[in-house]
Amino acid sequence: MIGVAAREIAERVERTRKPYWEQKAKIENTQKHIIESLTERFDVVGKSLSEKIKSIQSLDMLNTLFKKTYRVNSVEEFDQLVNKVLN
Repeated sequence: MIGVAAREIAERVERTRKPYWEQKAKIENTQKHIIESLTERFDVVGKSLSEKIKSIQSLDMLNTLFKKTYRVNSVEEFDQLVNKVLN
């Protein structure tokens, strides 16, 4: 009886963890893609901007910023967008 209850609890815990880790992976991948896209376009993305991008935890905001990587004319312009998001 105790084994069944323990297994049920473990399964519930795992179900709650999985969405968390899936979301975390999506956020980290999007952060990585933003940095890679900027690096491809502008060669260098400073450590400060990379850290700012990595501090953003909203997937919706990161997706919006990713789309902006194609429209900005410089890393500095993108940095200003990130600063707006963070403030």
